[in-house]
Amino acid sequence: MLYEIDAAPYQAELDRALGALARAEANADAAKIKEQRYQQLISTKRSASRTMMTRWPL
Repeated sequence: MLYEIDAAPYQAELDRALGALARAEANADAAKIKEQRYQQLISTKRSASRTMMTRWPL
């Protein structure tokens, strides 16, 4: 054999990339949950605004 390639740097880079992927997926999941929560708040606020407008017309 003329030379041997050390796999350690490639394994370290793979591990780093997999860690970054896991963090990105976790952030995406958290963002989806936050988006759903805000959508619920928006619809609740719209309902409250409509109720106020029907009770106290201008």
